[in-house]
Amino acid sequence: MTSPDQHTNVEMKFHYDQQYREQVSKGNPDRWIDMSLSAIGEDIYGGSRGVVTGSACIIVLDLLDSIEGLRSNDRGIITFDDGPSWLSIAKCDESTVEIAACHTLKGAKSPKNRLDISQTIVVTQQAWEEAVLELSRKFYGKVTDINPHIRNDEIIEQIREKINTLTGSGE
Repeated sequence: MTSPDQHTNVEMKFHYDQQYREQVSKGNPDRWIDMSLSAIGEDIYGGSRGVVTGSACIIVLDLLDSIEGLRSNDRGIITFDDGPSWLSIAKCDESTVEIAACHTLKGAKSPKNRLDISQTIVVTQQAWEEAVLELSRKFYGKVTDINPHIRNDEIIEQIREKINTLTGSGE
């Protein structure tokens, strides 16, 4: 078995295309966006597996909620593509979490209901939290750079507040 120290690399990325940038410049940040995710060098979404899509702000809020969930031992579930893809995040033990790309909601809620094609990777909780916070901060920075007035958008304010709460910062 691999030690948890070897499970520290989680990378998440939004792919901001021109159409998304145009929508943000018009004041619409919660538009569909492509996302890729890899952990310990394996593509979960993106690369050879193809990206997933979803409403950008909802994805960010769900990812941030997954941190809160892990801290209280709850499973986090992120819905992509309006439902044919789900990402399940659950504690394995005090320091590691299981990330599972699932093809059914039942499988996202319970490992015993997963299809054989569901991909599962174990990473440290710290690595997961750092990757989520990095993606969230970059997203907030990107959309507010494209359209500074968007800082006052209710959902963008929710994202900023959640980041600040999770990091203990008062920015």
